[in-house]
Amino acid sequence: ELWLKFSDKSEYDQKRQQMMDVLRTSEGQDTVVVYLEKERAKKIMPANWRVSASRDVLGQLYQIIGENNVKLVEKGLKIGDIDARKIEALCYTISDKARRIGQGVLEAAERMTASDPAVSAFSTSFVRTRVPKGTLRPVQGQGLQRV
Repeated sequence: ELWLKFSDKSEYDQKRQQMMDVLRTSEGQDTVVVYLEKERAKKIMPANWRVSASRDVLGQLYQIIGENNVKLVEKGLKIGDIDARKIEALCYTISDKARRIGQGVLEAAERMTASDPAVSAFSTSFVRTRVPKGTLRPVQGQGLQRV
């Protein structure tokens, strides 16, 4: 998605024509979303206004509405979880969910190691990296062990 932010409706009205002229020059799969900050309003442009957010298109939009007001967002990309508890110490820890995922990956690596000698040499050197105390890690032939 290509997000275009305007401070308010009057700024949008001022720059609308220039923006539309740039969008007309590009055809693609990226949905265009217009956001009006003051009004807290969002408008998703119709499918016939989808663009290919190339460097050229982005550059032209940067000139019209400013680089900080043009964002290309990969839809569905999750970059993290937000913990609603107001505990500062949680900012410096790994979540239970992330730890379980990591343990699953390590368990899969251990199973691959046990079944394929070629993988064994690689994974043994991989597992020797430093890990925090109390972390589970695979130990060849012994399953997961606490460090």
